[in-house]
Amino acid sequence: MTRSGFFDAFPPTTADTMKAMTEEVRPIDQLAAEWLEAERLAIETDNSARFEERARTLSDLYDKAIASATPAELEAAWKAAEARQAEHPTGSVEWRRAGRVTELLRTEYLAASQTDPAPTTA
Repeated sequence: MTRSGFFDAFPPTTADTMKAMTEEVRPIDQLAAEWLEAERLAIETDNSARFEERARTLSDLYDKAIASATPAELEAAWKAAEARQAEHPTGSVEWRRAGRVTELLRTEYLAASQTDPAPTTA
């Protein structure tokens, strides 16, 4: 694929697209995968504006989803990411990319499940 063909495959993100992206409810594992893929594309294109804006929006959505998720929801997202990774041949590019999502969500789950409430003083 030529560089111009690469950009044609990902049209510029419009205000309407960004609004739709923020209003669509997606599972945490899907959101994590979309965010990491957007970050990868932004890096590969030297932070082209169309990719950077999408990556930032998805990062914000991911942060909000993680902040509002319970440890049980994060565990379910981690397990869903593991299942998605298992769908790909071991060692393939797709498997490695899915593994990044799995590891990210595993870390989020472990962090959330080990967080103790702050002690109260009377």
